[in-house]
Amino acid sequence: MAVAIYAITPELFRHFTGLSPRSVGSLFFSVIFLLVLLGTQGSPVLFVPAIVLGGILLLTHKMSSQALAFLSIGFSILEGDLTYVFVFLGMVVAALVLSLGHYVKVFRSHVAIINFWRIQRAKGNPPNAFRRDLGREPESYDESLLGRAKRIVTGIDPLWVFLSNPWTIFFPIPLLLYRETLQFSTLESKILAWALVTLAIAIATQYVPKLKLVGEGYKYFL
Repeated sequence: MAVAIYAITPELFRHFTGLSPRSVGSLFFSVIFLLVLLGTQGSPVLFVPAIVLGGILLLTHKMSSQALAFLSIGFSILEGDLTYVFVFLGMVVAALVLSLGHYVKVFRSHVAIINFWRIQRAKGNPPNAFRRDLGREPESYDESLLGRAKRIVTGIDPLWVFLSNPWTIFFPIPLLLYRETLQFSTLESKILAWALVTLAIAIATQYVPKLKLVGEGYKYFL
């Protein structure tokens, strides 16, 4: 069921069918953090491939890199263990080594994008509305039934966010229905925490004004 829900996630179709590094970044992000979690379970050797892949990720996709940074910080706070932050810093070093220093320019470009949205926000142009309206003629709307339905859904922010990522709707159901009988291993508990921290990051970056500078929050759900 989990695989089916993920496979029909609308956001996946929107972003993964285009020629962008998002699909590779999302795959690397999932593999990397799973390796990190396994590394904290008594297999520190797995930190090595996690760091190497993390270095590649930092050179590949901004949103996935930011998600990995936020998740590493979140887990360090949640578990009171700085291992996650140190491993992420190792990924930064790996990115510098693998790119022969080019990662400095990549990082500066990431900062420049965040500064761009900071300036736009100061001008009263929130990221979501700016992207939606950029380059579109005033009357160039899709008047088909599907186009009208999309405008209605995208105009209701919470509805758009959660319908675009249906796992967030189904995720709480088993936790509520079977909360008294569910038993998790340590790794399973960490994966559950992964989902909860990701959900918190996505909601915060979607609705906290000062955090909107790091991208549209609903994209962190992927």
